[in-house]
Amino acid sequence: MFEVVFGIAGLVMGLAVLAAPFVLIGVLRRLRLLEEQVRRLQGSVESRETTAPPRPSEARPRPPEISDLMKRDEMAALVERIATRRDLPTPGPDSATLPADEPVPTREPASTPSSPVRPTVEERVGARLAIWTGGIALALAGVFLVKYTVDQGLLSERVRVISGAIFGIGLLVTGQWMRGRSPRIGQALVGAAVVDLFAVVWASTKLYAMLPVSVGWVSMAAVTAGTVALSVIHGRFVAVLGMAGGFGMPLLLGVREPEPGALFAYLVLLQVGLMFITRRQQWSWLALLNAIGSVTWGGIWFARDWNEPKGLVWLGLFLVGTAAVHTVGGRRARPGRVRVLARGGGRVASTVSLVVLAATVSASDFDLVEWLFLALFGAGSVALARLRPEYGGLPWLTGLLSGALLIGFGQAAGVTEAERLATVLLLFAVVFVGGAHLASYRAPRTIGWLSLSLVVALLLWCAGYASLALESTSWAIVASIIGSVLAAASAVLLRMRTLYSDRAITVEVSGVALFFGLAIAVGAKDHSWWSGWTTVGWSVLALGLAALAGPLRLRDLRVSVALIATLVTWRLGVVHWFVRDPIEGPWILDGTGRVLAASKGASLSQCLWTYAASIAALLGSATLLRRSSVETTTVHATTIIRIESLVAGVVGIAVTVHHAFHGSLAHARPSPMEWSTVSGLWLVLASALAVLGRARAGGVARNGSLAVGLGAIGGVIIGPCLAANPLWERWPVSGPLLFNAALLIYFLPAVLAIGWLRLAWPLDPILRAFVGVALEILVFVGLTVEVRQGFADREGLLHGIFSYHPPSEAELYAYSVAWIVLALALLGLALWRRAAALRWASLVLMVVTIFKVFLVDTAHLEGLYRVASFLGLGFSLILIGFIYQHFVFRRPVSTLDPDG
Repeated sequence: MFEVVFGIAGLVMGLAVLAAPFVLIGVLRRLRLLEEQVRRLQGSVESRETTAPPRPSEARPRPPEISDLMKRDEMAALVERIATRRDLPTPGPDSATLPADEPVPTREPASTPSSPVRPTVEERVGARLAIWTGGIALALAGVFLVKYTVDQGLLSERVRVISGAIFGIGLLVTGQWMRGRSPRIGQALVGAAVVDLFAVVWASTKLYAMLPVSVGWVSMAAVTAGTVALSVIHGRFVAVLGMAGGFGMPLLLGVREPEPGALFAYLVLLQVGLMFITRRQQWSWLALLNAIGSVTWGGIWFARDWNEPKGLVWLGLFLVGTAAVHTVGGRRARPGRVRVLARGGGRVASTVSLVVLAATVSASDFDLVEWLFLALFGAGSVALARLRPEYGGLPWLTGLLSGALLIGFGQAAGVTEAERLATVLLLFAVVFVGGAHLASYRAPRTIGWLSLSLVVALLLWCAGYASLALESTSWAIVASIIGSVLAAASAVLLRMRTLYSDRAITVEVSGVALFFGLAIAVGAKDHSWWSGWTTVGWSVLALGLAALAGPLRLRDLRVSVALIATLVTWRLGVVHWFVRDPIEGPWILDGTGRVLAASKGASLSQCLWTYAASIAALLGSATLLRRSSVETTTVHATTIIRIESLVAGVVGIAVTVHHAFHGSLAHARPSPMEWSTVSGLWLVLASALAVLGRARAGGVARNGSLAVGLGAIGGVIIGPCLAANPLWERWPVSGPLLFNAALLIYFLPAVLAIGWLRLAWPLDPILRAFVGVALEILVFVGLTVEVRQGFADREGLLHGIFSYHPPSEAELYAYSVAWIVLALALLGLALWRRAAALRWASLVLMVVTIFKVFLVDTAHLEGLYRVASFLGLGFSLILIGFIYQHFVFRRPVSTLDPDG
């Protein structure tokens, strides 16, 4: 019986506390209007009293002078001319007569309001701090009084609660009465009353169990609502107390009672009230604190009850409602700082709500209901971003997070949850892909919406491909269907071109190419020839986009063509060369760093047509872009595509030669002949580019010729001259003396390099020096190998100078003879061509020969071989000196000093 009575009493008390502030607000607003009317009346009376009455002498008109009459006649004529216009009224008969000057009543200047005086330290301490401290002291006095009665056992529990309630209501009434006399004192008393009433409700519900929990919740909510309403009158401090009590009340009374639905409904209503106060009072800080308190409660509930499905469902609804409250509340906030912070609170609430909602999806074992809440949040984010551009990043965050969750769900669920996964994929496709297309209609930035649609569609397709156990052909069909739908959407966008930017349409068309490219790659994956077909198919896609760029007038489509060309070059250059498997290489995202074994089904013709078809398609794309009117920028996409085509051609030559020498693309050490063949073909390509550059004055051809030619010369030096030199490696150099493989390995690249130099443009002096030294090294090593070949064993293998088979005396003498002959030949060629570089090459070679004769021949030759070596060297040096004196410098004999 007593519980019922006290329950009714608590309910009545709460309703009274809830209704009293609103009644007071109405009365105070009426008093404020009356005060403003009284002030206006007083101001009008004072303004009339300050107006001085005109004196009789000043009111008497003075007689007009002659000059004034002349001015009046001129003014009358001017008025008549102006009045002839249709938009001005015709002047009356008295318009030409101007009235005499009349005295203007003078008004004393009103006194300017003085600037507000900043309070001193004494005023802050004595008039403000003392009041706030007094309010806190009163609240603590009530607490200590209750504690004293409990310790002494003076009063019963019911009397303590009733006394505390009477004390709190008394403070509330006193604070309201003091508001008109001292606002700060009234604010302090009301704050103390709020703390007291919160304590009373908590004690009667949790401490003494006098009231049922449901009645305590209603009473606490009533006190919170009354406090928030009183903050309109008493200021920020009361609002902070109301917000703290509102968010802290569930912790004081217990978060599990009542049900989660009632708790979250209460929190949503509290946010609505606080948002109303924010907009009403223009308190920007309150919006941000409201958002922080809301998302904190979501995190608390998830941390405590993440394993309860029922609570997670209500939590999802609460998070969606929280995001809606803050976004709608921030939308209608007044301009200024309050709008900035209100919208900032909305962003914070939306972002944290999304993160917690995603966590609930994962914690619920990807329950379908939680997926529905996330999809609902995604649809709301799309609608919100369409209405409020400042929330444009929220759909992106929601879509990316949803895609990541779907990939994780697919990996965890497997085949058993295939039906649910397919349902969720279709749901999110409708929300994001379809919703983004709808939101793009008449949107300020259509490219953002269509990009979001494309990215989310790709994520959903990847999630399904990684999780659902379907054949590759089925996923190729799915990708083709998506590409066809995007193609139809592109056609619609082209018909509504005035509503969509060219970049937005370019994104849609690029999406068509993306999904058809995926269809090509996935559809050919299960076949042995899939890798080559994938590369060729992508290059054909680039050709198709380049063909559409001109007729569709999509200037930015060249970027998509360049990206596809880069992907094709990457596959031709990285996957097919470093992975060494152009036919059965890894898929798009799998194992690009692995070195695979030999290709089982790859033939030389397949390698050739893979590279030839891909490069031809890329060059065709560059040509189409060049001829169309879409290429107008400084850095042309055609230049990039041509460079990539050149890189693909260079790598294709190396891959094809390697396959021709080894029968596959398995990792094998290249022979000197392979090095020389690759370098020779590169020099042929460099010469062709040089001719093309001269004919069309193309920068790519000129620079490409230079890069390929220098690379070829460097390759033949690194390979046959250093890494794979037959002088210290056992490589077969078959054939008789002079006419053997050494001619092709060393002398043919040298001839090709000379021909390239004649076709190329004048080189930089440093590059000329590099090429000259490289050619000299190449010819010198080739001649040495020829000599060594004459003394090879029956198997045609060169045992190397530094091997355990030392050269004979005849072989050492033959090296000296060959080098001297080469030096004399270079000198003669230098005189014929008048080339100083060749003379220096002859001198360097002669110096090498001198060192060889004096150091090596002296130590290892004996008898006639030693004599012949020094004899030949001496005659050669005398001959060279004679040639320099008479043919190079051409000085008279009489001017030569024998001792010089």
